[in-house]
Amino acid sequence: MNFNFSTLDVFLIFAFFIFNCAVAFSTRSIVRDFDSYASGQNENYSDLSIISSIIALACSASMFFIGMPTMCKGGFTFIWMYFFTEVICTLLIIFLYIPKIINIDTYSLQEYTSRMYNDDKTIRFVFAFCEIVQRIGRFAAQISIVGILAQNVFELRRPNNTFLYLLAALLILYSCFGGLKAVTHTDVIQSLIFLIIIPMISLLLWYKTADHSGFYNILNGEVTKFKASAVISSKENILIAISALLNSAIGWGTRITSFQRIRMCKTTKSAQKLWGIGMVIYLMVIATIVFISLQIAGLHEFNIGTKEGVIVKYMLKLINNQTVALLFFFAIVSLATSTADSEFNCITVLLDNDIFIGKLKKWYRNKFAGNIVSTIISFIALFLSLNSKNLFALYMSVSNVYLPIAGVPLLLSILGFKTYLPAIKIGSATGFITTAITYGVAKYIDSKFAEFSFGVGIFANIAAMILVHYYYKNVLKQKITCVTQEDIDSINAMRKNKIEDTW
Repeated sequence: MNFNFSTLDVFLIFAFFIFNCAVAFSTRSIVRDFDSYASGQNENYSDLSIISSIIALACSASMFFIGMPTMCKGGFTFIWMYFFTEVICTLLIIFLYIPKIINIDTYSLQEYTSRMYNDDKTIRFVFAFCEIVQRIGRFAAQISIVGILAQNVFELRRPNNTFLYLLAALLILYSCFGGLKAVTHTDVIQSLIFLIIIPMISLLLWYKTADHSGFYNILNGEVTKFKASAVISSKENILIAISALLNSAIGWGTRITSFQRIRMCKTTKSAQKLWGIGMVIYLMVIATIVFISLQIAGLHEFNIGTKEGVIVKYMLKLINNQTVALLFFFAIVSLATSTADSEFNCITVLLDNDIFIGKLKKWYRNKFAGNIVSTIISFIALFLSLNSKNLFALYMSVSNVYLPIAGVPLLLSILGFKTYLPAIKIGSATGFITTAITYGVAKYIDSKFAEFSFGVGIFANIAAMILVHYYYKNVLKQKITCVTQEDIDSINAMRKNKIEDTW
């Protein structure tokens, strides 16, 4: 592109980072205890803060660097993955998950599930570890995206990419000291930035693109891979479509980042309202990304390559404006930061609340200890980001660890499904083994389904859990002893009524 950035441009970039730090560090004195750091249930968040945090959580820089390339290459199958599954997921969150989650009085779903089964520390540790693995992968992907962006905008070489390290340091600093409160405050600024710039970019691209015939051909159904029927054109596409739906339906409901945002709300009604507003805005952003993807896919002269960031580079070439390129940089960094800081904060919370509960109990809910270990983990994420050759594989493969092992039992816990502890453990082990075998076979036959192997693992987990459940119930005749939140609420209500009757 050969953009010549002035001293003022460089100053604006550093001012952007410093401003984020200033907003975040202003919350340091507010963070009084672990609850304030990890949950904010006892904090008074404004509606704007909660909506902004939901939007910032949902939107990420991967939409441009992973979503757009896969939609251009894969057609409708991946539009289904990035848009239509999110519509279904939005309905599930508002009408199914929120009423179940809002009254759960824990800092994580891992802790809640453990309580259901007599405070079993094994499943709490394993499920928390699996989610940390997923959070590390997502955290690394966001940092890597900023590095790729800096290469394209500022023509920096990746080994000497200053922005990659600068972003990592920024996230570590304000996520460590400010906790969820700092993340939420910066989300307001970051979401405002990308919500203004992304629509502007899409309209500018439309204006800069002279020939829209390819775009209209796609809409008219003249391009086979962009037809809805493309999903059923092969068994592999069907598996990807089903796995993508499971990824959204289970992933959104059981991730700690969603759990935190739901707990910010005080009532079910307010949570449904705020999540409804936030997710509708998110779907509008996704629709804008789909619109840009179709524009680029419709350009006959555009040859989609495999190198990371090729579409973003092509977008910048089409726009060919230094000021817009700088604004685009701010938008992508805001998207990456708004996701990565949440991931980092969640890693710390899971370490403090669920990993340290066993033999390292002296560190239990110790923010300082969690911050130290999380900082070490961030270097692992930085290493992954610098050595990652495939962003899509990095972003999706971590779901193969989390969803078939922890995702299914956590979701069933939310929905109030009562079973036996061996059913949970055997189901998770079966899900892990099945996913590993499926992933190995898919890689061996060079299938694009490898990153979606968790879909098969999820069904294996459910099947094994149901079989063990009915074996213990009908053959061994054992009683189910687990306790749900509804049981706890019922017991507390009975105790309260008994005290009132006595008086």
